[in-house]
Amino acid sequence: DSIPRPNGITLSPDEKTLYIASSDERRPAWYAYQLSDSGAVVSGGVLLDALPLIEKATVKQRPDGLKTGPDGTIYSSGPEGISLISPKGRLISLIKVKDRSTSNCAFNSAKDTLYITADDIVLQVALERAEKRR
Repeated sequence: DSIPRPNGITLSPDEKTLYIASSDERRPAWYAYQLSDSGAVVSGGVLLDALPLIEKATVKQRPDGLKTGPDGTIYSSGPEGISLISPKGRLISLIKVKDRSTSNCAFNSAKDTLYITADDIVLQVALERAEKRR
């Protein structure tokens, strides 16, 4: 009840952290909450404030649908496309979607392809897994 306009939810790979995207107009943000072994919220709060990202963006979308990758990276619809956010709340990268708002994303079963819904299209993006880069 403390998060205005929750609009996306996912768990970390170990299911010990709950991530929530809020599309609130005044306080758009991504939140992270630590969970107990029974699944109760123990602690947490704002992971990344989206307002500075929205202010700089040409597509002024607020946080929306999100998923967590196998390495813990959070993939979330938001300003300019899909934001890649570290579990510590740092914006790692951005998959830009030109001139369209993104609403959601999903992985294939191998988690090496990301599907993105953006207004009137569905995009498919091949992902390079971190262990392949080593």
